[in-house]
Amino acid sequence: MSDEPNLRALERALTGQPQGWGEFPPGKPSRPMPTQAAEVAPAQASEPALQRKPRAPIPGFWMSLAGIIVSPFRLAHWIVLHPRLLIYGVVASFVFLAVLPIMSCGGGSRDARRSEGEQMLGSMKNQARVAMAKTKREPWTLTGTLEDGGCAVASAELESKYFTIDPRVQVLPDGRGRLRCYPSPEADDQAVGYLTFHWDGGDGTFEWIEPGAHK
Repeated sequence: MSDEPNLRALERALTGQPQGWGEFPPGKPSRPMPTQAAEVAPAQASEPALQRKPRAPIPGFWMSLAGIIVSPFRLAHWIVLHPRLLIYGVVASFVFLAVLPIMSCGGGSRDARRSEGEQMLGSMKNQARVAMAKTKREPWTLTGTLEDGGCAVASAELESKYFTIDPRVQVLPDGRGRLRCYPSPEADDQAVGYLTFHWDGGDGTFEWIEPGAHK
């Protein structure tokens, strides 16, 4: 414990100014002393924090399961109380089932069928390239032997549910090859498919010509 006198306490008693920079004795500046923490002006109170809204309680597993089980019974009860809406729902279901086959014959089904034709043409293109590589000359037909200018393709390979491949292999003036496929008579889409390709490689170019247009 220090024997030094408490000048700050004496200064407070004589001058009533607990600032630490007063005069003691009067007329002479006293030694500066650190201001006590209790005498420091309190800081401004901070703004009250925003109160968060309490979260809604999350239902437990069993309550959720019970809600799922009860939902069909609630729906049935609601239908019983509104029989007219039940009739409307049944009528709308029959209409949808009647329109569904018509919708299936639209553009999506047409594209799927054309994809089948393009796959067949691509397979025959590969057969023609193999015959070209073996005989060193362009084949003129898909069927027949290699010695006769064919590609040794069986006739059954040219038939599918929606298309028939023309066995003739056309050689264009620029040297490219061309194959074609015809749709079956009962198909809704009667466009003719063409595949023009180079003999040395590549996928070739597919093209579909609508009925009445000649190529």
